[in-house]
Amino acid sequence: MPPNEEKHELIWIREGKSFTPINVSGIESKYRALGGSEGFLGRPRDHEKTCHDKKGRYRHYDNGYIFWHPAHGAYEVHGGILNEWEHNDWERGLLGYPVSDELDWNTDDLRKMLPANYTNWTNADVSIGKWLDDKILHGNINKLGRCTKFQRGFITWWDNILAPDQEKHEWIWIKDGDFYIPHFESKKKKTESHSHPTNIGEKVRFWEEQDKINQLLIPRVVELHEKVVKLSKHAATAAESLAGCESRIMTHVTALHNEILPLQSGLNSVLEDIVSIKGLVVTAGSQIDALNKDQSTANDKISFLEENLSNSRNQLAALQEECNTLKLSRADFENTLQIIQEQVSEARDVSMKYQEEVIHLRKALRQNSVYLYVAMGLGIIAIILACVRLL
Repeated sequence: MPPNEEKHELIWIREGKSFTPINVSGIESKYRALGGSEGFLGRPRDHEKTCHDKKGRYRHYDNGYIFWHPAHGAYEVHGGILNEWEHNDWERGLLGYPVSDELDWNTDDLRKMLPANYTNWTNADVSIGKWLDDKILHGNINKLGRCTKFQRGFITWWDNILAPDQEKHEWIWIKDGDFYIPHFESKKKKTESHSHPTNIGEKVRFWEEQDKINQLLIPRVVELHEKVVKLSKHAATAAESLAGCESRIMTHVTALHNEILPLQSGLNSVLEDIVSIKGLVVTAGSQIDALNKDQSTANDKISFLEENLSNSRNQLAALQEECNTLKLSRADFENTLQIIQEQVSEARDVSMKYQEEVIHLRKALRQNSVYLYVAMGLGIIAIILACVRLL
């Protein structure tokens, strides 16, 4: 979390049987811890506001304030201590922001605050240090009153105790090393807003404080000035670099524009091709549907053919059985045919003999017609006998 960011807390509010988280600021959380509207601060008079340094925040209530700082947290200020702090310009004054609530203040706390030379303190020719030593530290007083600690000191409130030269109960204590020194205002300062201390002691302390502030501020101012000079140089260099970058960017943009133009025309043609492809895809889809239908028909035909093939296989098996049966009959037929062929061969031989005899007979007929007719009758008889034998 950044150092200037206000911390928020979650407060769980009971709603029936469940609890609902509510995100609240550090000031609101502190206000609730002090009792809220039922506490001594009373009701809020306005919303939270930002302090002049833009770091802290505060909120005004009926009987006081709560101030919040990112480095210290939220604390309340009220009563006479609040009036004294307001009189010294709030958080913008010598003390800064509060770093504690209002607490009890006793002689032990006072002893821890005082340096060794406190008895030499004077204010308006009154020995404040001697009064503190005699009346307070070595008196019969234990509880002195109330106090609030700030970034650079305290504001204490004396309970029914007044210093010899003071008209009010509130004292401002400024941090000086490990100890604290009372800071008194002259009576003139009550009417003039920015007067300087009038007595010598206060003037010395005032200018010592100014020297301390200057010693802290001057090196810081010089350092900041050097940083400003460096930043100015860096800003000038950055401006030149930015101008060069801008020129190079414009050159690249122009080149990219020139490259984009042909790409754009190519993209248009690609889009046209995509439209054509889309039409082809639609056509292909319709063709695929038709092919799916044809495939379904083909599947039906294949099923039909498979059934026919099964029937044909059954028929082929029956035919093979018949063929096996016919093979046996064929063997007998071939044997019979061979016998017939042998008989035909024998008949041919007989016929050749008869033909030779016919030839001799014809010759004989030529010689003797009577013998011719006899030979013819014999030939016919021989033929008839041969046929009978064949049967």
